[in-house]
Amino acid sequence: MNTKLIEAYKARGAEIVRDPGFPSVFSEVTLNLGNTNSEIREGCLDVLWALVESGALSDSTMIETGDRMREHLVRGLGERDTDSVFLRTFSALILGLIVSEDEIRRRKRADGREPLLSAEQFHGWYEGAKQYVLGERDVRGYVGGKGWAHSIAHGADLLRDFAYHRFTAAADHTDILRILSDRLTGNTEEMFLYNEDHRLARVAVTILLRGELSPAGYGQWLDDLPARFGGRPWIEFAAGDRGKAVAWSNTLAFLRALYFVLHIGMKNLKDTEFYGKTPGWNEEVKGLVLKALIKMDGGLNYRGR
Repeated sequence: MNTKLIEAYKARGAEIVRDPGFPSVFSEVTLNLGNTNSEIREGCLDVLWALVESGALSDSTMIETGDRMREHLVRGLGERDTDSVFLRTFSALILGLIVSEDEIRRRKRADGREPLLSAEQFHGWYEGAKQYVLGERDVRGYVGGKGWAHSIAHGADLLRDFAYHRFTAAADHTDILRILSDRLTGNTEEMFLYNEDHRLARVAVTILLRGELSPAGYGQWLDDLPARFGGRPWIEFAAGDRGKAVAWSNTLAFLRALYFVLHIGMKNLKDTEFYGKTPGWNEEVKGLVLKALIKMDGGLNYRGR
């Protein structure tokens, strides 16, 4: 696999599915989602992304691809600072895309085809997604000489796509919010420098747009985040516990991102009616986020209310 070949695949677009050698090409492209050369890796992502979005793949190929992406999510899971992260994190993007495309297909019905996923298939992938997001220990954003790993951001996108889907309900959304909290407060190594805070915020906004949870559910979640730091402001543990300071700073950045997105409005991620709406409980939840921010600050910077 080389960059010239990838560019040739990209140039052919959806027409490549008619090539007699397409199964071999497709297998090679999916495997090279983990290539340590960022141009090859991201080129393979572009090829797969275009094929999924175009509708050129058969339903059986879409399912097989989702199954393969789920398998990729656990390869080397738990390792730190190894190259195995690239296959996991780029496979997460494709799995999420297939899930969201199924939901978009149902909502639009533009091509007349029935939705792709059964409840059983969906929940199997969903359990794999949760296993990945909770189990990923390589939380690097950009890796020198090898490009983006971005596992927190890609894991957030994966959760967002599952939260968007019709087969998740209130209990699932509560669970996803808890996973966000675990990822925020459990990461004590890497500061979020590459827009991870906003990618995580999009998960919460997607859940809010689904409308399955009441403000009380968000209130419980947002009360829990500051409580995980024992009500102590950053200054009290910054010098002696860097890990907790990292988690505190990332959590604060996430809450600020969430407040800002709720205040300004989130971009229409999928160019669909769903993401073009303002959440029904927008102002109520924005107030709860502000309350959590004040608790996190603990009087260090803000007057409070």
